[in-house]
Amino acid sequence: MQDYILEGNNHYKVDRSAAKDILHVFPEMKTAENANVMYKKCALQHLSSCGIRQFIDVGMGFSRSPNLHEVVHPDSSVIYIDNDPIVLSYSDDLLVGSSESTHCVLVDVTETDQVIAALDTTGGVDFDQPVALCLHAVLHLVSGERDPYGSVGRLMDRMAPGSYVSLTHYASDIDVESLAAVAGLCEKLDTPFYPRTLDQVLRFFQDWEPVLRGVDVASVAHERSVEDLAWTMGRHIPLYAGMARKVENGGKRS
Repeated sequence: MQDYILEGNNHYKVDRSAAKDILHVFPEMKTAENANVMYKKCALQHLSSCGIRQFIDVGMGFSRSPNLHEVVHPDSSVIYIDNDPIVLSYSDDLLVGSSESTHCVLVDVTETDQVIAALDTTGGVDFDQPVALCLHAVLHLVSGERDPYGSVGRLMDRMAPGSYVSLTHYASDIDVESLAAVAGLCEKLDTPFYPRTLDQVLRFFQDWEPVLRGVDVASVAHERSVEDLAWTMGRHIPLYAGMARKVENGGKRS
């Protein structure tokens, strides 16, 4: 659905039908999806400027330029993860022009052991060095029953000090009625959609150190610099965005 909402070319009739139903209930979904794309680009530029050269992109979706490996430093190692075989079948399009240090793997983020094994197989991630975990527009697709906090937390535990996590997540406490309507429609369509409150989103960061403004409402305006990340520009759209950094002797779950 996301690809159709963003006017991409990789979607099927069922995706178009579901997206049209959702946009009828919540027209601002297109604005939110564009804000997600803009935030992601600025976040990646910031992480590259901080010297990060390893990136794990969870829920990569269909190729849409600029892709992550096109935004970060050219010497970076990039691992794309998705649990959708159809998405992976289009990975050749994503990898056009990429370096040998860019890989795509089929694995579900909630299967932490399998994620780590897949990352080890690629040889593209050294957990003794800082890495950026990118969770943009993906965790609201994971129900609480699948333990997203534990799954993400165990992966974050493996990451070295100086690592970052960046995410976007639909909010259930902004434009409450619209998001509740979308969630109800998605349930009828058997499409996963689990928006969360600000406190619930903050929980994903554990006790890592907030970066810049931490978690805020995503902007409806085009971000022009890293200082504009996740800044509210006059209107609230129900999408949280932000990042945090793992400090020495911090970020471990008890």
